[in-house]
Amino acid sequence: MTRHEGRSRIVECAIPWSEIPHVKARRDAGQTLKFTFRVNDSAGVGCLELAKERSVSKQNNFALLVRWTEHWANEVEFGFEKTEIGKVSSAVSYTPGMWANISPKGAGGGSSVNVNERFGCNDIRIDPSNPSTLYTCWDEQGLHKSTNGGATWQRIGPFDSPLHVRVNPTNSNHLYVVQGVRGDTMGFWVSTNGGANWTRPAGFTNLANGIGVNNGDNRKWDYDLYDLAVDPTDFNHVLISWHTGWNGYEWSGSDHNVFVGDNWGAGVFETFDGGSSWTKINPAAGMRGVGNSIQMLYNPAKNQGMDRKTWLLGTQQSGLWRTTNGGSSWTQVSTIDMSHGGMQIHMTSDGTLYTGGSQGVMVSTDNGAMWSVRNGGNGLDTIKGYFTVLSDGTRFYAQPGVWRGDAPSGVKWYTSTDGTSWSAFNDQTCNGGAYNGVYDAANGILYSANWGTGAWRLKVTSGGNNPPPPPVATVPAISSQPANATVTAGQTATFSVTASGSGSLSYQWQRNGSAISGATSASYTQ
Repeated sequence: MTRHEGRSRIVECAIPWSEIPHVKARRDAGQTLKFTFRVNDSAGVGCLELAKERSVSKQNNFALLVRWTEHWANEVEFGFEKTEIGKVSSAVSYTPGMWANISPKGAGGGSSVNVNERFGCNDIRIDPSNPSTLYTCWDEQGLHKSTNGGATWQRIGPFDSPLHVRVNPTNSNHLYVVQGVRGDTMGFWVSTNGGANWTRPAGFTNLANGIGVNNGDNRKWDYDLYDLAVDPTDFNHVLISWHTGWNGYEWSGSDHNVFVGDNWGAGVFETFDGGSSWTKINPAAGMRGVGNSIQMLYNPAKNQGMDRKTWLLGTQQSGLWRTTNGGSSWTQVSTIDMSHGGMQIHMTSDGTLYTGGSQGVMVSTDNGAMWSVRNGGNGLDTIKGYFTVLSDGTRFYAQPGVWRGDAPSGVKWYTSTDGTSWSAFNDQTCNGGAYNGVYDAANGILYSANWGTGAWRLKVTSGGNNPPPPPVATVPAISSQPANATVTAGQTATFSVTASGSGSLSYQWQRNGSAISGATSASYTQ
């Protein structure tokens, strides 16, 4: 990697241990290592050899000189950093039980951000295949990537105000980003090389163009996205939602808040091929609001939902809406609005859903069909707005956020073991609140993206009130498919399937794509 600081050009490189095993062996044995570095001289006097603690001479921008009395010192620094895949770099220090800010600070020549810039850190995600790789989205400050657990960061991609990023759990190079609200409202983007290059699929722009958004201020509000949801069983199956309304809505005026008629909401786009082609799903009557969240209420690893057609749309003006048929019809399941910028859902292993809302922490035990508020007092109900609920698998975490208006300042994190009774986690305070977060079970680290205060992490595997992380769930898999059977007319035929996975498994037999009533065991007799 090449970067510049002033008039200095700095070249950084890394060599995997597999290519220099003899060097690794000496290093592990504590033996002395000598490094040299040769630089081609553009003046035609051969090569200069650099060694540790030795510099080269430079008379101008082009020539390297042998006259060591006329030089600008160029330092050569050698070092080792050993980061095993799946383990966070030792360059990051942790104090169990204390939240620490890991926002980009320009360390090691990396990128930096102003954590107080407007809405701060919009999203934080880990690479499931390599949890030491993190991605953060920043309001008006771009997308940043860390490969050492947040010790250093680099800004990547063309984005100015990305809202959300997703990483393919089986292919670290495959990423999605959505951008809207501020900046250039750039829409949906894809990378297939770990964020080095990005494209906006033509299938998205072709369908998004002309969806009814007013473009009176010359900004591309057709691409004004707000959220995305990815099928946990198929990364190519994606849902995206909008910040700007489609119908009867004008994004204009001094406060950008002009509504026309009763239906000024926005629907959802769906793709099954990673963004190449899309289907437009219109909003239901009465589905009003700007800045909508979309969630897929389906995760076989957590025994959640029957299929990937069950979704939840959160709005800021008309409550929560649920569909069980892929958007063909919607039902309003709560009149409580989502908090501004929030609505990430945490799913427990038994299928219970937790999220934040404008009236507090919200819970559903029937996969989103009904919702209740469970604040439990102890400070959680003094500020109604919450973005989301985070969890390390044993303990829940929530922090006061905002519904409309400014985020609160000096608020504590609250914690619960049952999702009902809450108490202050510790005496730490933070401005804003947690938009969303993610748990790294391999390293026992909880990450949080906060309104106006940056990216944070909490070591939870040891010390104080922090329990060990739960076992990683195993996705259900069929090990033995049903076999064909031939019987005499009038006799019965029995079909069986063998499957494995975490928790209790559920079954549903189908005929011609339709569920067979009562056929919900590992075998079916017809």
